[in-house]
Amino acid sequence: MLAKNILKYTFILLFSSNIAHAGADTGAKATKPPDTVIIPRQITFSADLVSPCYGLFTTNRTGFEIGVDYYARKERYWALEAGAGSSTVAYPDLSYTCRNQFVRIGIQKMMFAPQNANDRDGLFMGLRLAGTTIQRSQAYYSITDSVWGTTTGTVDAKNLKGFWLELVPGIRVSPYKHFFMGWTVRAKFLFNPKDLSELAPLYIAGYGKGDKNAVFDINFYISYALFYHTKRIR
Repeated sequence: MLAKNILKYTFILLFSSNIAHAGADTGAKATKPPDTVIIPRQITFSADLVSPCYGLFTTNRTGFEIGVDYYARKERYWALEAGAGSSTVAYPDLSYTCRNQFVRIGIQKMMFAPQNANDRDGLFMGLRLAGTTIQRSQAYYSITDSVWGTTTGTVDAKNLKGFWLELVPGIRVSPYKHFFMGWTVRAKFLFNPKDLSELAPLYIAGYGKGDKNAVFDINFYISYALFYHTKRIR
């Protein structure tokens, strides 16, 4: 009889312990907070050093450009660039000036996976769509003919627009925290060359020679980056 009671109470004790343990697990699972994912973010401000340098060594063109890009995810960056410039045609028989402002939007992708969460260096490939507004001044011309002599005249001022596509391979390195430097080689293809064919700008800031349907350009830039993180519940 005693043995029966011992077995009965032992069974009840073990059964109660299992129920209590299961309830504790269930409660723990029910109250466990959801996982959060830390997502690195980056906003980078850049300035091109090549465009202003032309103005130091030439008198017929000026220009500057700046940019900002935003690190989205999976090594993709959204980019926005803008700038302005001017050019002067000053030949003995033809003279006029042009001013323009431009904007580019696009995306770029790092070609290699980062070595760690803070790695933003490397080779990238990008794509840009660009547009510009051009203000061409009144043009003065003279034509010399052996029979009719010299004829002078003017061509009215005109506002023009230009659109082009850019392929943008480049390199970005970070010598110090928050600071970047690098370069890009840009292949640019003009969409509407006919609109610029009459008295084409000598130079279009952001593009290049206004009488060319395709041009190649290079930018050397310095950048400053702001880093932060966002949280997402998984």
